[in-house]
Amino acid sequence: MKKLLLITTLLAITILAISRTNDFAVWFNAEKFYRPIYSADFDVMNKGTTVRIKLNSEYNVRHAFFLVFPCKYKEWQFNELNGIVKYSFMSDGKILKTGNTTILKNPISGYKHGMCDIALFTFDLPFQKATGDVFLKVTVESPITKLEKYRGSIRCEISPAYWPK
Repeated sequence: MKKLLLITTLLAITILAISRTNDFAVWFNAEKFYRPIYSADFDVMNKGTTVRIKLNSEYNVRHAFFLVFPCKYKEWQFNELNGIVKYSFMSDGKILKTGNTTILKNPISGYKHGMCDIALFTFDLPFQKATGDVFLKVTVESPITKLEKYRGSIRCEISPAYWPK
């Protein structure tokens, strides 16, 4: 009887530990895992457009700042985009990291269910060096005019950029 209780306890602990891993979450709860932690309209045609986001995530993984918009399957390869986006990570009034993202010639992009997405930059959560809540500020420095066709339907999203091996 003691052996059965010990085996059951060890099995329960093992299942609990595995269920908290990122790979388990991706394979068995992908819809929740990839759910955006932030989503809002984002006008990339307008210099100065800014979003300020408090970063909270359930998973300790790499995340990405995506542009998301409706498109057709044949359009989803977005090569040679123009534009510059500035980003800053802040905590307790201090800037932890800042940078300008010049859109890559062949950015990471995808297509799913009539929606295209383009990853502008990636970062790890939780953010290292943070002493309190972490905020991300993103500003359009130079418009991404090659997305003019999608004006009014572009959103920004932050979600995990994690693909299990």
